[in-house]
Amino acid sequence: MSSSERSIGMKKPKAKRKINEGFLSVMRKLLSERKRLLELLAKSIAERQLDMERKDESFEINGS
Repeated sequence: MSSSERSIGMKKPKAKRKINEGFLSVMRKLLSERKRLLELLAKSIAERQLDMERKDESFEINGS
């Protein structure tokens, strides 16, 4: 086996590792953004719920 054949064989795992690292980087970013989105949705739901409760209280006070 010549040294050029060995180097080609070494290039493939290195390239595959680089692709995998890129994939993992994208996955980490997606998971991070997903977490941030879920936090924003939870905050929005809580704010809407509080707003609805305030409107109900206001209606009860003014409507009675």
